[in-house]
Amino acid sequence: MITLRAASTDDIPLFEAWRKESVVAASDPNDDWDWPQTLAAEGLENLIAELDGRPIGFIQIAQIADLVCDASRSWVSPQPGFMAIDIWIGEESDRSQGHGKAMMQQAIARCFADPAIHTVLIDPPPTKTLASRFSNRMGFRFVEKRRYGDDDRAVYQLPRRDWETARTETSASIAAWAEATFGPASDLTVLTQRARQELDELEEALLAGHSAEAIGEAADVVILLHRVTALLGADLADAVTAKMTINRNRRWRLSGDGVGQHEES
Repeated sequence: MITLRAASTDDIPLFEAWRKESVVAASDPNDDWDWPQTLAAEGLENLIAELDGRPIGFIQIAQIADLVCDASRSWVSPQPGFMAIDIWIGEESDRSQGHGKAMMQQAIARCFADPAIHTVLIDPPPTKTLASRFSNRMGFRFVEKRRYGDDDRAVYQLPRRDWETARTETSASIAAWAEATFGPASDLTVLTQRARQELDELEEALLAGHSAEAIGEAADVVILLHRVTALLGADLADAVTAKMTINRNRRWRLSGDGVGQHEES
């Protein structure tokens, strides 16, 4: 599962190793990334993404101004409501595995967990076709090309209203809310145990004929499953879509009561 933790000076050797990767270096070819200064800077949240406890990437979240940047490529006069995200995956073997999507979903949810934030920005190099496609898939809209010092950038923005309209909640946004509200889950089985309790309450509501209550209990079950899925580094809606592709191609043995079991091929 993909989890995020605060970066520290202990991670600097890892950052420097990742910067030697061609893809990572190309994302900021003219920035020397003074790591001690970056990690100590105010207004920056520096995060390490870990896959099952193994560091695989870096995320930086910064409060910035509204599409205003000085000649040194530094966002100037930070204003409430705007956040910017930088994201890397360090090793080639960890790319194109869906990890970047999981990382970005968590980063976006982290930004919008603050109700004062109304827009998230990213600025990949305009020559990076894959980065542009990734930005579009994540819901960002192209704004313009800009030159910051020696670097050309393509600025994309994701307004809160677009994020909320595209999907009111995601597994990442639900997990971010839950962690902020209840704290980190000590064990994923704690969540499945709670889901069983909610499922029992759903069954009781159905047996009693309380439709509105049953709908609410069903939502509670799904919310817990979203949390589990997010902590495993995926999104429940995407997992359901993938599983339905499998289900639609299976042969089924019907039970006669509206359910059944798939036949082994």
